[in-house]
Amino acid sequence: MVILALIFRPRTVSNGSPSDETGGLLAEHPVLIALVVVAFLVALRVLWPRLKPRLEKTWNQIKAGGAILRDWRRYAREVALPCGISYCCRIGVNVVFMAAFSIPVTAFTVFMVAASHMLSGLFAITPGGVGQTQALDVATLRSHASVEDIAAFSITQDAILTIWNVILGVIVMVWAFGFGAARNLLFRRDKQPAPA
Repeated sequence: MVILALIFRPRTVSNGSPSDETGGLLAEHPVLIALVVVAFLVALRVLWPRLKPRLEKTWNQIKAGGAILRDWRRYAREVALPCGISYCCRIGVNVVFMAAFSIPVTAFTVFMVAASHMLSGLFAITPGGVGQTQALDVATLRSHASVEDIAAFSITQDAILTIWNVILGVIVMVWAFGFGAARNLLFRRDKQPAPA
């Protein structure tokens, strides 16, 4: 998405290169940088006995999970294809809702909405990122549509997707556990025995 934003909106990129910005930081704060590096090395030395077993366990899990990469056809069929279809469906949902609320549907606006929703999901402050998703959408799209239309688009999309997820979740639960078990799970009432 960042690469597409760079292609479609090259002016949004900073004029300075990352090496210029990093060099400026190092030149302005040499003592602070040295202290941070020393503190990091000391913390690593002290915590290494505790970190090493966890890192080894994580590495073994990564190797077990990466085993699917040995068979590229299976990986493409069982991982890459479903992920690609899911991403295309997510983009399609964004396009439908944007068109419904008269927000211009361009490659840039669609990918900016996808990026803002991804960021609000990654750094969710509220449950489900509600509120911050709307704020990011408004901040991202305010030069393309009115704030009222953007907020209405974002709130409606979140509400409809949440309702759909609940309905789909109940259907899958009934399918997986059976109607009786799902009913008991959903409508279970803890009954206290009557005192003797």
